[in-house]
Amino acid sequence: MTNKVEHMVNNPSGLLIRLLDRSKYLDYFIVFIIGAWPIVLSILIGAHQKIKDYDGYFDQPNWWSLCVLFPAILFAFRWVMGKMVPVVTATLPLETPPIINIIRDVAAREWVYSQLRRQILSNKNIRFTLLLVVIIQVLDMLPLIVIYASDVPSELKDWKSLYLLKAAQINKTSNLFLLCFAYFVQFCVTFIGILSIILFFRHNYYFMRNIYQRHSDHTVNEQCRFHIDINDINRCFGFRIANEAFNTQIKALMLAGAAMFISRYVHGQQSSRIDFLNWSFVLPSFNFPLAGQWLMALFWLVALVIVSMPAFVKLLPLFRSRTKQLVGLTLESYLREFFSPETWPKDKFGKDESVAIVANKFANNSFWPTGDNRASALFLFSYWIFLVILLPPASFSIVTLLITLVFYGIVAHSLRTLTFKGLQWVLGYVDEMLVVDKPQNFAIDDATPEKSDASLFISYRRSDSAPYARSIYQYLRNYLRDENIFMDIEDIGPGLKFSQEIEKALKEVDAVIVLIGKEWAKVAGPDAKPRIHDPNDMVRFEILTALSLGKRIFPVLVGGAKMPQAIELPEALQELAQINALELSDQRWSYDLGILMNALHTSA
Repeated sequence: MTNKVEHMVNNPSGLLIRLLDRSKYLDYFIVFIIGAWPIVLSILIGAHQKIKDYDGYFDQPNWWSLCVLFPAILFAFRWVMGKMVPVVTATLPLETPPIINIIRDVAAREWVYSQLRRQILSNKNIRFTLLLVVIIQVLDMLPLIVIYASDVPSELKDWKSLYLLKAAQINKTSNLFLLCFAYFVQFCVTFIGILSIILFFRHNYYFMRNIYQRHSDHTVNEQCRFHIDINDINRCFGFRIANEAFNTQIKALMLAGAAMFISRYVHGQQSSRIDFLNWSFVLPSFNFPLAGQWLMALFWLVALVIVSMPAFVKLLPLFRSRTKQLVGLTLESYLREFFSPETWPKDKFGKDESVAIVANKFANNSFWPTGDNRASALFLFSYWIFLVILLPPASFSIVTLLITLVFYGIVAHSLRTLTFKGLQWVLGYVDEMLVVDKPQNFAIDDATPEKSDASLFISYRRSDSAPYARSIYQYLRNYLRDENIFMDIEDIGPGLKFSQEIEKALKEVDAVIVLIGKEWAKVAGPDAKPRIHDPNDMVRFEILTALSLGKRIFPVLVGGAKMPQAIELPEALQELAQINALELSDQRWSYDLGILMNALHTSA
């Protein structure tokens, strides 16, 4: 399998594998040395301090701080990619890329992982990144190239052209060496930044392209596609299970934007002031960025567009290739693009749902895979930060800065509103039922959701996870009928035999939840041995019975527990260790319960 998957990646980039490998700690020391070398060189040639009206290397923190920022940026790059695309190993790792979790079939996961890895580790990513960074560096260094070619002083008076100042006693060659090494560090930092944007694009493009569309590439097995789930409790088409991939991109974008704003504001006096934007005696004039800074803002805006790609899932039928059969812009044909003939939503009687009901459920799902509230915050901050990156105020007055930032916030709010209105307008162009909730067609209410006919059994060890069992039981009552949830305390009356009642209940349910806490496999009996190895242990009996009946089992980890290894379990229960577990985190309790409910719904 390893050779087969590796072959499918088509000679992955060794440099990319190295950059993504979080175990290569020596790299941080290496990049620190690279970033610190211009500092050492500036001291050796005497270009570190201010000489007359020329700033020294130490007078510009955006340059000397790169010795610290370079390792930090490499660490951030690896952290972000580790959360989004951990694809260093040739086979599917234990920490899988989040979008892989959308795929339920194990064999299909392996195939999807190999394809995603192929996209991420392609040598094309390195080549394209190098091309863009070279263009950026040339544009940024253009004024310096002119200075060194003509030896004519300009307004750029700092360490970069200090050799022009006779009092500095620095020759042109030494100054050029310092310039080249300093810009090489900037080149490396820019390379990582642009590479991040390209990998974001690769990941999001693969996600969008792999969402099932009826008229898409039929050479790919349907099991290897991401299918939307319009019955998703979280109203995110079932994609919130991959929230870490999308939310990590948002965090990275916001952090980069905040860093750019600080850099632009602190060093804004180096830019060209635009006096005609001096609106009044209250508001300031603005700094238009230099070439490199302008490109930095432009690429950040491109990154925003790329990070926002998943918000266009609902519009996919409109992006069809012209070379393929066109989809008629009718409500039914639009919706059927998302479903194969066999997967069109069914009602509780097994009949096809009406187009009106499917459209209403479609409209109730979010544009953004992790919820429109997150998308709303993303677009608000993104538009706001783009404005302050592109045109920060030239004044260092706190009052002026605050007034400007508030004004930009109002503009960003308007742009955010227009963005969502635009998305809704495009869908409404097909049919307004894709956008507007129609209660007369399908009633959906968070407080009183329609209860499912699914039934399940909750298996837990009282000394290990009783409080969690009670909480889950109360949650499930909102979505399942009381008589369809079996929990021993609630359902076994006085005088009844546990084993008989449990076996009877297990025969009737659709699925079994096995709650596993930190001590689940370690709780000891009177003989001081783990109870799970005791043939008379009731939890062991419940799981063995469920396995023998062929019931679908959901191991659920609570309280920070880890899935027990097969060696920790008796031989009869080792099959349990092979089942993919779901973690209910205390920090994401409601969200994780939603994922559990979705899984139970699909198993019913």
